[in-house]
Amino acid sequence: MQDANYCYFVNAAYAGIPASSSSNSICFVANVQDLPQFAYERKATVLPDGRVYSRCFIDTLSDIASYRVLRANYPDGIFEQVYSGLIPPLTAHVDYMDYDVATQEQSYTYQYQLIDKCDSASGQSNTARTMLLKGLALDGFVNKLQWNTYSEWDAGVDRYSVFRSLDGGQSYSFLQDNQLDTSLYDVVASMVDTLLEYCYYVQAIEQSGNQYNFRDTSYSNRICVIQKPTIYIPNAFRPGNYGPNASFKPVGLYEKLATEHEFMIYNRWGEQLFFTKDPSKAWDGKYLFATVPTGIYVYRIRFKLPDGNSYDKRGAVMVLD
Repeated sequence: MQDANYCYFVNAAYAGIPASSSSNSICFVANVQDLPQFAYERKATVLPDGRVYSRCFIDTLSDIASYRVLRANYPDGIFEQVYSGLIPPLTAHVDYMDYDVATQEQSYTYQYQLIDKCDSASGQSNTARTMLLKGLALDGFVNKLQWNTYSEWDAGVDRYSVFRSLDGGQSYSFLQDNQLDTSLYDVVASMVDTLLEYCYYVQAIEQSGNQYNFRDTSYSNRICVIQKPTIYIPNAFRPGNYGPNASFKPVGLYEKLATEHEFMIYNRWGEQLFFTKDPSKAWDGKYLFATVPTGIYVYRIRFKLPDGNSYDKRGAVMVLD
């Protein structure tokens, strides 16, 4: 009991002999440790460089000397200690920066333990799990985004906000609020003629009503989704005509991006009539300086983009009279 007076002495007795001996007595006033009443982990968030930052609000009136940070690498994984540190006097928050993470591949769950002056764990916080954002380029010029729910705030998640970059991740702008949905389909058909790469991150925003009067945010990892390059190939043209259909070539954003390029034309017998490595060069419908007969001809286009992906397209085009 706090402030109670306790006295002790030692009595030694001998077995079988009716005699004993007592030590001197000592007395002292008990000083019982004040155990922490709370430990609240406010956030675990992914920073732009991929590190994870977490922060915990602690009871400053308790007798705690240090803290430990525990981490689980999977949602239902085992917690293991990743850090321990001393708590300065009257410090209301302790935090941890985690460098040993792969936030593009998985989410992480963190928890704090408060250690008293007897080196025992006397308090434990809630857990906080980071968000892992993943993206996929779908056909139809749609980018699919998906992420796990953020957990666990005292007041819960109010909404998720999605941000997008159109300059390779240099700057981001607000795209839309997604309420509590953890997936989004971003239709980019209006931009694919000028842009292939789209970068994203998600912000989780806490609801109001936190018992400690906090309202925090947490961020996901940042990802970039690369759409397939646009390529439009006419199905017919009229050689010698004065207008847009006088020659034949594929067009699209791929022309500006291709690091390697081959465009070939063949007749029905497999004879090559035209070949170029220049993406801007078109077939004028001639072979050996003469316009080819009306009919169907086979084309093949091969190109490679800066990301290393290669494309090989074949088809037919009608030469009109």
